[in-house]
Amino acid sequence: MKKTKSIFMLSAVIMMSLWMVSCNHTQEQQADTMQPADTIVEETTPVSMWQTTVDEYLVENIGKRLGVEKLLVVPYYTVFDVDSSDDNDYRVLGDWWVAGYDSDKDMLITSLETCAPGLFHLQKTADGFIVKNFEEVQEGRAIEENAQRIFGKYCDAFWAAHDNQENKDSVRLAMMSEYVHRNNLPFTKLMLDSALPPVEL
Repeated sequence: MKKTKSIFMLSAVIMMSLWMVSCNHTQEQQADTMQPADTIVEETTPVSMWQTTVDEYLVENIGKRLGVEKLLVVPYYTVFDVDSSDDNDYRVLGDWWVAGYDSDKDMLITSLETCAPGLFHLQKTADGFIVKNFEEVQEGRAIEENAQRIFGKYCDAFWAAHDNQENKDSVRLAMMSEYVHRNNLPFTKLMLDSALPPVEL
């Protein structure tokens, strides 16, 4: 994957019922091209409605790529922008990941994961949201051009988050911890990687 020297990262860790945005920027020129965190939070109301729709799409469609039905499949992601100006084209831009887990007593063990960065086009209805289209960054020789086309001014921030394993582990741990507690699952530890010791949920 492409490496970036961009230090500015807008990282939105979205829980199943909680929206958290952290912003770290040290380059003034990039700060001018990105929306303030407060603006993004304000535009995402109501978060839970579109998030449920996106989560279901990720599990049902992207999760199929894992190819193992017995696994517990849960998405995690970083969101860079939400455009709620048009109810018929409600746009959510993010680095979307789906992980599958095996279990051993009270520990979840990461088995497989896949990613599908891109832009969700949603339609807001009286009953919530539906997915009209999903523009995914296709891998291959044109991956950088695809990412630039879809992420635009957020492209550097996308690569910074996508290539930062520590950041992805932090996002996944936070979202899995909330998922386990919200669903009253009997797990207290998560093994993010076989090379790492388990961490507490």
